[in-house]
Amino acid sequence: MDRSPDSKKTSATSFLPVLTWARTHLIINYPFFGLLALYLPIKLDLDVQTALTDGKYVTVNPSWIDGVVRREGREVIAGLIAHEVMHMALQHLWRRGTRVVKVWNNACDYAVNSILAGAGIKLPAGALLNYEYSGLTAEEIYSRLQKKSDQPSPPQPWGEHQHWDEAEKDPVEAAEQQREWEMRIARAAESSRQAGKFPGGLERLVREWLYPRIDWRQALAVFLQPTRKDYTFIPPDRRYLSQEYDGMVMPDFGQVGLEEVVIAVDTSGSVSGMELDAFLGEAAGILEAFPEMRGIMVSCDAAVAGWHELEPGEAWPSPRMIGGGGTDFRPVFDEIERRDIHPAAVVFLTDGAGQFPAEPPPYPVLWVIVNNHRLEVPFGLKIDLEVKE
Repeated sequence: MDRSPDSKKTSATSFLPVLTWARTHLIINYPFFGLLALYLPIKLDLDVQTALTDGKYVTVNPSWIDGVVRREGREVIAGLIAHEVMHMALQHLWRRGTRVVKVWNNACDYAVNSILAGAGIKLPAGALLNYEYSGLTAEEIYSRLQKKSDQPSPPQPWGEHQHWDEAEKDPVEAAEQQREWEMRIARAAESSRQAGKFPGGLERLVREWLYPRIDWRQALAVFLQPTRKDYTFIPPDRRYLSQEYDGMVMPDFGQVGLEEVVIAVDTSGSVSGMELDAFLGEAAGILEAFPEMRGIMVSCDAAVAGWHELEPGEAWPSPRMIGGGGTDFRPVFDEIERRDIHPAAVVFLTDGAGQFPAEPPPYPVLWVIVNNHRLEVPFGLKIDLEVKE
């Protein structure tokens, strides 16, 4: 095999179309995985046997990709990218502990592949897949593999894990990466839910493992951080409307701009004075945490009782807010639509005892629910807020 720099450059140039197609295929058809894939740049390296992730990149061997595409089609490359990305989303790089490396690696591959197969994503030949493990975590699968009387399944012939140990060496960096991926998976889950394409196999992960570990500041930061990873198909990026991409419309990446957030505070009669004080404190905390944000502060019970638009850096309008009636969340969303506002997110501080809209709005919603941990919200991201009387 020619490993000269010129050879690597030629390979990189020739394989970019199929890699770009694969990522775009995920964004359009499997947005949860596609959005996460935007966070991991792809590198080509002839010294890698198949593909791997070290937590910062997905690195693939272009010659190996060529063989896979010829044998199985380019949809498999989309599955490969989703596979590596999900190792990051599920934090497999940092969860092994003292477990046996080979068995842990297999357990992680089983966990990821069952999710991808359940979502309808095509996997390469030889992928470790057992539908008995569907919905189980890598730890649960590891336990089952350890109990088997025979030897664990052989490693799948693609997807290398040799850099995972390196990812664990710096605890500070590892903790930071874990927090970042928690936020990324929360954002991808919310976006794909709005598109009606959230994989059912991930509901347990997000609901029981991820969401309870996130507070509103972390969750809101996901939607407010300036980034060019946000994308839109209106208008499409005309540079890629070519025969090379089979006419697929590629997303155009958005520009950094001033974020606008609606903060709604439930002032209904079911909210106690201490809970209302907590809401006002949390709302003020949002303004302090994101001084560059343009916020809209709303008080509401059965109707919108107050509406105050704040410019960046402006102080909280008053120590108390009017209200005190029944609870209906719908008027806030109706008012947002009536005023033709397109917020980056809506943060709703409430006890959850009210009427929810029948349909989710076209923007993320963070429900900060006080003292009602068992409440299930029909859409959006739920954050629990504990207030002791």
